[in-house]
Amino acid sequence: MKGVILTGGTGGHIFPAIAIGRVFEKSGYQIEYIIVGNKMGKLPAPGITTRYYSANSPLSGNILKRLWHAIQLFILLIKGFFILKHTDFVIGTGSFASFSILLAARLKGIKTYMLEQNSIPGRVTRFFSKRKTKTFISFPDSESYLQGPSVFSGNPIREEAKTTLCKKDAKKSLGIRTHDKVILVLGGSLGAYRFAEKILKLSIKFPTFFFIVQTGRHHKNLSSVFGERRENHYLIPFHPKPGILYSAADYIIARAGAGTIYELSYHKKPVIFVPFPYAQDNHQYYNALYVKEHGAGLLINEGELNEKTLKEALDTLEQHAPSIGKKLGELFPHNAEDIILKEIEHDLGKV
Repeated sequence: MKGVILTGGTGGHIFPAIAIGRVFEKSGYQIEYIIVGNKMGKLPAPGITTRYYSANSPLSGNILKRLWHAIQLFILLIKGFFILKHTDFVIGTGSFASFSILLAARLKGIKTYMLEQNSIPGRVTRFFSKRKTKTFISFPDSESYLQGPSVFSGNPIREEAKTTLCKKDAKKSLGIRTHDKVILVLGGSLGAYRFAEKILKLSIKFPTFFFIVQTGRHHKNLSSVFGERRENHYLIPFHPKPGILYSAADYIIARAGAGTIYELSYHKKPVIFVPFPYAQDNHQYYNALYVKEHGAGLLINEGELNEKTLKEALDTLEQHAPSIGKKLGELFPHNAEDIILKEIEHDLGKV
């Protein structure tokens, strides 16, 4: 049987798509990945069959750009009828990237599914939920926003993020001193310039910690200003096995995308969330708020991030890190891929 997985944009959508696909492939399915509007460049996932299509959201830009973006999606809808030949099911992982081909699948009568990573479902997820598309959700609260059926599966975690080493070996592999308390700073799959810049300026005030800062595509600019490696920081553009970074870290300061939250939950890491303030529907804030309300992490709004608030948060982690990390680890399921596989196989009549 053949499945198509639709995704696009950033790692928050792409990594879960690949994690789902790998589980289906191991179970004997033929899986094709369709990536729309990829911002990441070459994917760190060899051996997968992938088609790339260029498209942009029709909800951004001036009126001429919006019109052109809408035309792009319409063209992709037409292509979808041909792309989906001999396809048994389609999974969309959210964002406008899923829309056109998922709509083509619906019109062709192919079984369709959505994976919603965030606590507040996006417009595409809500659109298809109104039309009774089954949605796999990462936060239980998402169900209240949906009109169609939903399953609390959790968010799939990429294999590369599951790597676990003892702290000493992880630090050694990164070439950092074993006696330092390490703070890992994550700005998302593409990095976050202003966020990283702000943390690096604050790091000077916290000489007893060593900061590993993931810079993403901003590595050259940030390293030219702050130096790639100095007394208490180390800038890295990308690491092929992020689980090693998690293993080396005592504490995390991170954006609050669902992919990041689930990976930190897997590793039971005490974390301070600084949500991206311009995310659609402010969903990163509500992702982080859900975690905070369950005592499983701390939350600082970016506009309130300063030496005082960071010191207070780090003091709290110093006192309660094991408890906070344990609660985060217990808050979410870590077998989302298996839950999704079993649910779709049931719908296909294979179990």
